[in-house]
Amino acid sequence: MTETYPVFSGAGAPNADFAVVTTDGVTLISGKVDPQGMWTGTSVEALAPGVYTGKVLQSSTTGPTETDFSFTVATR
Repeated sequence: MTETYPVFSGAGAPNADFAVVTTDGVTLISGKVDPQGMWTGTSVEALAPGVYTGKVLQSSTTGPTETDFSFTVATR
């Protein structure tokens, strides 16, 4: 990706809270999963070119979950 403010999307438990957090502890986006189990949003942090890793965290009535992620922001 080459976007400074990338768009993230995923699936989760309907109405669960979620956050996309880098390994360094920076929250890129947070919100609530929609009733159909989908979420999307634009990073609130500008990202410089490089490799990013972290976790997508979810908190729902069935308990917390986390999923690892990795992506690269390329130079334009």
